Amino acid sequence: TKLSSSIEAEELIDLINAFFTSIDHVADCIGHVWKVETIGDCYIAVVGGPLPCADHAARAVNLGCCIVENARRIGSKTLDLQVRVGLHSADAAHPITSAFIGSSL
Repeated sequence: TKLSSSIEAEELIDLINAFFTSIDHVADCIGHVWKVETIGDCYIAVVGGPLPCADHAARAVNLGCCIVENARRIGSKTLDLQVRVGLHSADAAHPITSAFIGSSL
């Protein structure tokens, strides 16, 4: 990424760790958030799973807004920290299904 080519590797690791830790904290506060995995600088989570909750959509939007705010807070004037948040919600005719595949996470 553009950011990874402009700062030292250790600084990037510290930055991603601080950012993902802030997301973990927000997710714990919101509740019903399942952190599926992180891949590089990508944080993947499910809201309302594996146990359903009636207000999953509102929780997902809240999580997304908090992620954007945390990026703004953790980034500085000299560091252009940009994020993208994607939300997907199913309907009754096309529910989202999840499962554990394999023997370990």
